[in-house]
Amino acid sequence: MRTKAPIQKAVTAEDRRKIFVENYAELAETYAPLELGQLYGLGRQMRSDLDRKLRDPSLPSHRGTTQADALLIQMLVFLKREGYDLAKFEFNERGEIVEAPRRKE
Repeated sequence: MRTKAPIQKAVTAEDRRKIFVENYAELAETYAPLELGQLYGLGRQMRSDLDRKLRDPSLPSHRGTTQADALLIQMLVFLKREGYDLAKFEFNERGEIVEAPRRKE
C-alpha cells in the first residue's frame, strides 16, 4: 500500500483504472479469474464485467472503473494480505458474506 496522504484533487478515471489494474494483477497471482469474478459478484459470477474493466480503454467493449470498483479491489487485496482466503468466501442468496475464513498456514 502507498503512504497515507490527503487527497488534494479529484481521483481521475485514469487513476481509478490504474488502481484497478495494478490490484487485480496482485490478486491474479493467487486467484483464478473465475474466483475473482465470484467475489466481485457477491457470490454470482461477474468475470465478464471484470474482463471489460481490464480491456484497453480504446475498445468499444471497455467499461470504466468506478470509485466503488477501485475501493473494492483495494479492499480485496488488503484482506488477502491480512491472511484471508478469498476463494473460500461464501455468500447467501442476498449477496451477504456468511463465511470469510483465513488461509491455513
